[in-house]
Amino acid sequence: MADRATLYSPLIREEQGKVWVEFSPDHPGYDDQKYREHRARIAKKALSYRLGQPVPVIGYTEEEQGIWRLISADLAIRHERYACREYLAAADRLALPRDRIAQLGEVSEVLRRETGFVFAPAAGLVGIREFYGSLASRRFLATQYIRHPSFPRFSPEPDMIHEI
Repeated sequence: MADRATLYSPLIREEQGKVWVEFSPDHPGYDDQKYREHRARIAKKALSYRLGQPVPVIGYTEEEQGIWRLISADLAIRHERYACREYLAAADRLALPRDRIAQLGEVSEVLRRETGFVFAPAAGLVGIREFYGSLASRRFLATQYIRHPSFPRFSPEPDMIHEI
């Protein structure tokens, strides 16, 4: 069981290839078996990814799509009010959809054209050395899951809203 003080979700891989995500009891998804299984499927796709392959496509639920729309609308208002001109120009070029969750692969293609960087899927939190090492190779490791619906405006860990 995860340490109660740990709000992040460590990924655990069983020897037989079964993947699951273990949450601390304080995590919003701790008691939600359906969410846990969905997160495990997303993590398994990330663990199976190899450099040079297409980024795995994730089948997001309608509930997750709703979280994305809600937060996108909230952030758009705040960005217009508080973000600097350069940020707004870059966001326009990135052109993230507000009506659906962007697939990491599609965002990666725009990012590659604009900066030379690409996204690569991460199953969950990665170590500092791995994270910064990937940046040296012009890869940004990113998760592909969405926060739990019980707290749409908060996540105890990085998710797609945080990452892109």
